[in-house]
Amino acid sequence: VAVERAEASSSSSRVIGIDATRMDPLEYHTFIQGDVSKKETTQQLMKALGDSRADLVLSDVAPVLVGLKEEDHLNSMMCCL
Repeated sequence: VAVERAEASSSSSRVIGIDATRMDPLEYHTFIQGDVSKKETTQQLMKALGDSRADLVLSDVAPVLVGLKEEDHLNSMMCCL
């Protein structure tokens, strides 16, 4: 959906996806397999962006929940940093 909405096939728009789980390649889409909290993944993203800046960021980042209210809350907050 993001590739279609960004009209990446007919414009200078680009879609870059990051996930820990491998995915099949898509046209007009750059995929980085990694953890967004790791420096290596951030470096790959910066390399993919080059001199450009992101106009939009979509995220489905979520922590692993352990069932302890305070710990789950803190892990959730870390996703925002």
